Amino acid sequence: MLQTNVLRTNVLQTNVLLTNALQTSAPQTSTPQKISVQQTRMRQTKMRQTNEQKTEARKTNVRQPKELFRVPRLRLSKGVLLTALSPFILINSIHAAPLGLPKSTAKIGYAVGAAYVSVDDPQTSKTDEWASQPLSLIYTDWMVTDIRYWASLYYLKANLDATNKSAGQDAERFGVRFSLEKSIRLTQAWAPWFGIGIDVSKAEYSVRHTIDEEGFLLETFPDRSETTAAVVFSALSEWSLARDWSVGLKLEQSVPVTGDISEFLTSVAVLYRY
Repeated sequence: MLQTNVLRTNVLQTNVLLTNALQTSAPQTSTPQKISVQQTRMRQTKMRQTNEQKTEARKTNVRQPKELFRVPRLRLSKGVLLTALSPFILINSIHAAPLGLPKSTAKIGYAVGAAYVSVDDPQTSKTDEWASQPLSLIYTDWMVTDIRYWASLYYLKANLDATNKSAGQDAERFGVRFSLEKSIRLTQAWAPWFGIGIDVSKAEYSVRHTIDEEGFLLETFPDRSETTAAVVFSALSEWSLARDWSVGLKLEQSVPVTGDISEFLTSVAVLYRY
């Protein structure tokens, strides 16, 4: 009996020891497994974050050079274009035809005429004579609807007869005229131009003399010259000949402000629109 009890005691102790051993070894084997899983998950999370950061960095690195490169190019292109086109914009704004007018309104022309010249000689009395104006160069252009400017460069020559009271003389005159003209419609088919302007000229008087009643030389005077200024009033009627050609009949009266010469001029002008 005693031996049997000892054996039972030994078996129980053995079982207790085995149980304790198993309980002690179980956490030691399971703990490393749990730590390994957590580390794996953490590594996977870090790898995903690293990959996402690399992807964003690549996208950022690709976009930034394009934006930095394109913006200056667009600005440079606009600046170059504006600089290159600015003279043409300015010229176009200055020479653009007014609304409702033909694309081109500028005209050049040539005129010849006859003038009734009056010279108030300071040493004798006033002399009147018809004279020729063989040269007159014209430039005209519209400013706004029904208003234009007229500029001319002219040459006038007159031979004034002498009497016992007025001096005979040869008068030559080189001048420039500038006037503003307005078209006024008088009838449905007729709209002449009426203008006012200024005249500046250089007049030279030579071979100045007087004669007696029988035609013999009575007295001579020295040559003289003067710069004159006058106000000019004008009326012009213009007719079309062809697509770009026209002809005009013009009447002008100059009233001297300074100087001793005045004239009433009738001229015929041929104009070409270009």
